[in-house]
Amino acid sequence: MSQKDLRKLFLEYFKKNGHTVVPSDSLIPSSDPTLLFTSAGMVQFKSHFLQQIPLTFTRAASSQRCLRTTDIEKVGVTPRHLTFFEMLGNFSFGDYFKKDAIAWGWEFLTKEVGLPAERLWVTVYKDDDETFDIWKKIVPETKIKRMGDETNFWNMGPTGPCGPCSEIFWDFKNGPSKGPDETDRWMEVWNLVFTQFDRQPDGKLNPLPKKNIDTGMGLERLTSVVEGVGTNFDTSLFKPLISFAEQSCGQKYGPDKRINTSLRVIADHLRAITFLVFDGILPSNEGRGYVLRRLLRRALRQGSQFGLNQPFLFKGVPIMTDLMKDTAQDLVDRRESIAVIIKQEEERFLDTIASGSERLNDLIDKTKAAKGRRIPGYDVFRLYDTYGFPPELTKEILAESGLTYDEKEFDKAKDEAQKLAREGWKGSGAKDVTLYKEILKKTGVSHFTGYETLHNTSVIKEIVKDGKSVSELKPGETGEIITAETSFYPEGGGQVGDIGLIKSKEEEILAIVTDTQKPVNDLVVHIVEAKKNLKVGETITLEVAKDTREATMRHHTATHLLHAALRSVLGKSATQAGSLVNPEKLRFDFAYNKALTPQQILEIENIVNTAVLKNMKVTPVVTTPDVARKMGTMALFGEKYGDKVRCLIISEVSPEDPTAAFSLELCGGTHCHASGDIGAFKILSDESVAAGVRRIEAVAGLKAIAHFREVEKNLLNAAEILKSAPADTPGRIQKLLDNQKKMEQEISQLKLKMAQGGGTAGSAAASDIQTVNGVQLMIKVVDGLGPNDLRTLADRLKQQIKSGVIFVASTLVDEGREKVSFVFALTPDVIAKGLSAGALAKTVATEIGGSGGGRPDFAQGGGTSKNKLQSVLGKIPGFLKIPIS
Repeated sequence: MSQKDLRKLFLEYFKKNGHTVVPSDSLIPSSDPTLLFTSAGMVQFKSHFLQQIPLTFTRAASSQRCLRTTDIEKVGVTPRHLTFFEMLGNFSFGDYFKKDAIAWGWEFLTKEVGLPAERLWVTVYKDDDETFDIWKKIVPETKIKRMGDETNFWNMGPTGPCGPCSEIFWDFKNGPSKGPDETDRWMEVWNLVFTQFDRQPDGKLNPLPKKNIDTGMGLERLTSVVEGVGTNFDTSLFKPLISFAEQSCGQKYGPDKRINTSLRVIADHLRAITFLVFDGILPSNEGRGYVLRRLLRRALRQGSQFGLNQPFLFKGVPIMTDLMKDTAQDLVDRRESIAVIIKQEEERFLDTIASGSERLNDLIDKTKAAKGRRIPGYDVFRLYDTYGFPPELTKEILAESGLTYDEKEFDKAKDEAQKLAREGWKGSGAKDVTLYKEILKKTGVSHFTGYETLHNTSVIKEIVKDGKSVSELKPGETGEIITAETSFYPEGGGQVGDIGLIKSKEEEILAIVTDTQKPVNDLVVHIVEAKKNLKVGETITLEVAKDTREATMRHHTATHLLHAALRSVLGKSATQAGSLVNPEKLRFDFAYNKALTPQQILEIENIVNTAVLKNMKVTPVVTTPDVARKMGTMALFGEKYGDKVRCLIISEVSPEDPTAAFSLELCGGTHCHASGDIGAFKILSDESVAAGVRRIEAVAGLKAIAHFREVEKNLLNAAEILKSAPADTPGRIQKLLDNQKKMEQEISQLKLKMAQGGGTAGSAAASDIQTVNGVQLMIKVVDGLGPNDLRTLADRLKQQIKSGVIFVASTLVDEGREKVSFVFALTPDVIAKGLSAGALAKTVATEIGGSGGGRPDFAQGGGTSKNKLQSVLGKIPGFLKIPIS
């Protein structure tokens, strides 16, 4: 059986046994935003286990996409460790318990999958006699092994729900044994967790009133057992990816462990980064984006070990998406966008490695200049952590220069970084939502009426102040109001939350609503500033601010038109990667790898404004995800959808024919009734925000008109200053710029002439030249020259003195900031004596706190302090006394 067959078999088996099959959650946990990633199948059911929400089912089964990096150093080394994997699981929320969980687990493996019972062993918690007694009726007691707390007792935390585990192992050898251990002979296939206790602060274990079942079985591990191979990496899930890694790196998967490890890491990390991007995560320097960046760079470094110094991971995305297309319906449709983002990040990292090489060369030069033999380990770790330089590669490069590095200091720096990383993995920084889950369970769902109306009457069900439930809010206090019904839209899907007023029956203002949020699904929270007393149970009227809601609606509908226009102009791979919609503007992130041309921007604007003028009907349709998909509705990166979805159809013709729609997307936001309500649309900017991701900011409606008026005002002001007609202003400005450029060139030539000695600056031969160790050294400082003019001056002076070292420097004040530039130029005979312009530039740059470098015959640098430049001038002759190479 293939992994597809095993996944289907598992879900159908448990569905047959009364379980609700729940789709995989995103790698970004929808049920607990405080977690960084979904690391197990139970994560999306955390609220079910804790009875924090009303239960619509008590049995569930899923095949959950998971990500873990806690054992990343073991990935590729052991047969079983992965960062990305699928976890098959069945769950009970106060329904069945140990007997059924064990019986179904055994039956599925031995009867449904057909694994021979004699090859299976089980472990139980050392004190769990109940589980032992159940198992001994199924397998011989000699194949049941008792284990301790470390492996066979599960805890959610220091206190709270916990319980014993029972694991099912596969024996690859099937011979005499004392039972499962850490060797490669054994593969843990399934872990059954029996959550039956509530641990108290004093360590006491109180029985839970409702006991739960949480099981997890790695699909990759099960596949390796069924296919009869010893590792996850030899399964049909991985073989195409291993083959891709072989071809990319020009290496063969086989007897060489080092090569195998690298190829396995590439295959595993490609799976992880593909799904991280698919779930809406973009490379960055913090949080989830940082994990994505580290995984991608770690995979790319494996290729660099074999001389592969160009982007290649993106080429594996089609292979990966084809392998996993059954797990996510839109994966294949988005593969081009995913590949673009990955390729851009690869290119960025390769540029970073080039920067790392320069940094390493600086360290080598400094160490040699100080007559040292060893580079600090912290610096080597920084090269590894920031620039992706493996310490092995650094060691080789250092050895070529007769240097080493402090390995103990490197290990210490690495340990400190790992400690920080583990701290960071404790959470995402998102707000704890436990209180709101309890409120939801108590109050029930908040019914949203804001699609139909901007005001409604309801009862205050709950008030929150300073993170606690209270009975009232007093005038001047801020807090959160929860009602049974609300017309206020809570922030979500890129749209900001509504603002407005809360009034009494007598139209008296009781509070100002400054924001609306949805901390957990189905619960709307109004952030308020109380003007009068507000009490739980009080009947109130909620009024959304009409102007701000309508401006937001115009921007939101315009976003959908923009998305369609982008795909029309740039291609289908230009898919949404994020958005922000508020009353002031819209911000739209999309997958694309280069800046838009002025012509493309004009074309996109024309398409959107034409759609506006056609006054297309905007129709929402609520249906199931499957029906929406068949309609051709576009889902968005990182979004999780429930049993019912809201499709937004923008079309000139009947919405009953979605194939003719201008735009068809899943969206729960608020929108105009027709595209004509938008009024006008204008793009303000296009910029890069991440690898392979562009951002457009635009305005619509009254905000677009305000923008046009501001542009017109500026044009009229410029025309008045230039004493020209508005239509003639661009030509008039161009003429002024041409004249200015001509004068600047003339001034530059005069400055150069004076600096060479053709004016009052003096003779270069007389006052600017000294002899150091038989080498002529000319030092010249001239104010007001830029880097280009300095290069020209250095070339002319080098021709003038015929032999020697030229150092010319200049200071400029640019926008109030002092800038120092300098140039070294050496003649060939001086270079032959062992001097280097590049090394001299680095030395001077270090002295003035700037940067510099270049070739042996020519180099340049700069800084920000004229005083530091003056102080280093007297040291330059000394630099020539030290052989520099």
